[in-house]
Amino acid sequence: MIKTRRKYILIFVALLVVWNVFSWLVARSFYHSRVDEIIAQKTKLSRDRAGDLADSITRNLSYLDGIPDLLSQLLRVKNATMRFGEGAKPSALPLKERKKRWTNDPVLNNLSQYLELAKVSLNADIIFVINAGGDCIAASNWNTKGTTIGTNFVDREYYRENKAGRRGRQYAVGKTTNIPGLYFSTPVMIDGHFLGAVVAKIDVPNLSFMVHEINAFVIDKNGVIVLARDKKLEMHAMPGALINRQTEQMQVARYKRSSFPAFQIGGWGDGQFPALMRFQDEHNPYVYSVRDIPLYDMKAYVVDRVDEYHSLDVDKLWFAFLLGMSGSVLILMAGGLILYLTSLKAKGIALERANRAEQRIISISEETQQRIGGELHDDLGQLLTGVAFMSEVLSQKLSNKGYAEAAEASKITDFINEAIDKTRRLAQGLYPVELKAAGLPAMLDNLALNTEWIYHINCEFVSVYDQSIEDPLTVIHLFRIAQEAVNNAVKHGNPAKITLRLSSTPHAITLEISDDGSGIALPAGPDSGAGMGLRSMQYRASLLGGTLHLAALPQGGTRLVVNLPA
Repeated sequence: MIKTRRKYILIFVALLVVWNVFSWLVARSFYHSRVDEIIAQKTKLSRDRAGDLADSITRNLSYLDGIPDLLSQLLRVKNATMRFGEGAKPSALPLKERKKRWTNDPVLNNLSQYLELAKVSLNADIIFVINAGGDCIAASNWNTKGTTIGTNFVDREYYRENKAGRRGRQYAVGKTTNIPGLYFSTPVMIDGHFLGAVVAKIDVPNLSFMVHEINAFVIDKNGVIVLARDKKLEMHAMPGALINRQTEQMQVARYKRSSFPAFQIGGWGDGQFPALMRFQDEHNPYVYSVRDIPLYDMKAYVVDRVDEYHSLDVDKLWFAFLLGMSGSVLILMAGGLILYLTSLKAKGIALERANRAEQRIISISEETQQRIGGELHDDLGQLLTGVAFMSEVLSQKLSNKGYAEAAEASKITDFINEAIDKTRRLAQGLYPVELKAAGLPAMLDNLALNTEWIYHINCEFVSVYDQSIEDPLTVIHLFRIAQEAVNNAVKHGNPAKITLRLSSTPHAITLEISDDGSGIALPAGPDSGAGMGLRSMQYRASLLGGTLHLAALPQGGTRLVVNLPA
C-alpha cells in the first residue's frame, strides 16, 4: 500500500512540475512580447515628440534670430555705434558713471526707448546695442534697476563672433538679470568695419511652454541642460559633457557657476530589453529619443517612462500562477480522492502519535518544574538557611567584640533571608505542593502575591467561586494556564495591572486573566504559528474538555478566558 501511494505521489508531482514549467514558459513569452510592443510604441512616440520639439524650438528661435538682423540695419543704431568708432575700447569709467552718462545721453536714450518698444512688439525679453569695445550703450531695460547699459560683453562668445563679422548665438546667464537665456546677435558693419552689435535675448523660463506638455529637456553644445520640464534638472551636465573640460573661469563667464551636477543616465540592466534606460534614481525604466538642433548647437531629448515594466512583471507572475494553479487543481482533484483514502489510516496514526507527544511534553514540563521546585525548596533553600544562621552567629560575635563590621554582617544576613524568601516563592510557583491542599483559589492568590513581589506589578486575584475541584490534574492544569498567561503578560505586554478572576456557575468553571498592557500579537488561526506557551495552554484546556479564548481589549491589553464544564 505504501509503495502504491508513493507511486501515485511521484506521478502527481511529475505532472505538477511539468505543467507549472509549461505555465511559466507561456507567461514569460507573453510578458516579453508585451514589453517589446510597449517599448516600440513608446520609442516611436518619443521620437516623434523629439522631432516636433526640435522643429518648435527652431521656429521660435529663428524668429528671434531675425530681430538683430532687422535692427542692425537701422540708421539710428548705426549712428549710435559710430559715435564710439571702430577702435572703441572698453570704457575705463566706473560702471555707475557709464550707466548715468549713456542713459542721460539724448541720442542713446532715444535709441533705448525705441528698443523698449521693439522688445514689446517683437516678443523679446531684452534687446540691447553694444559698441565695438563690447560696452552696452543702449538697452530696452534702460529704466529698470538692473539695466544692461554700461555692462561690458567682450567675454561673450557671440561678441567674438560679431567682431569677426559673423552672427552670434549663445546660451548664458544674464550678467545683470541673472536669468539664463538665449542670446542672438548681429554685427553692425559699415563699409566692412565692425562698429558694434545688436543683441536680442529670450529668457529660458519663457521657453518652458515648449516642454510643458512632454517630459523633455534641451542641452546646449557644452552638454548642459538649459531647459527642462523638471526644473531641478536644469544646470545638470550630461555624461562626458564638454563643460567638465572647461576652466572654472569659462564656466562662470557663461553660466555664473562652476558646479554642474552629473545627470545620471545609463542602461537599465535588463539584457532582455536593451532599449530601457535608467535616469537618475528613478524606480521605473525609460526610453528616450534625441534630436539635433544643428542651427543652434542644441539637442532635444524626449523621455517616456515605461510604467508597465513592473506591472507586467507582476502580471507575468500572476498569469503563470493562475495558469499553473488551474492545471494543478485538475491534477490534484484527479488524484486527491485516492490519496485521501490511502492517507486516512496514516493520519489517524500520526494524530495519535502527536497527542501522545503533546501529553509527554506536558508531563515532562510538569515533572521538570516539580523537580526544580523541589530542589530549590529542599536543597538551595536549606543551604541558604544554613548560611543565614552562620551569618547571624558571625554578626553576633562581631557585635559582642565591638567590631564595626557587625552591621555589615547583619546586612548580609538580611540579604540571605531575602534570598531565602525569593527562593521559597519561586519554588512555590514551580511546584505549589504546599498550596494544593488549600485548593485552586489559594494557589491563584499566591500567584498574584508572588507576581507583585517579583515584578512590582499590581496583580489582583478575584474569586467568585463556591465549588471545589477534587481532581488534582484539573487544579494543576488551571494553575499552569494562569501562570503561563501572567508570564506572557509581563513579558510581552508591559502592563500596570493584571487581574486573575475565578468564577463558577452550576454548569461551568471560568478562569479569566486580563491585563492593561500593550497587548500581544494574536494568532490568526490554529496553524498561524502560535507560540509554545499558547499551544501549551490550549492543550491543557483541551485535556480538561474546555475551551480557551484569547482576545485584545478595546481599551488596550489582553484577556484570556478558560471555560470548563463543572
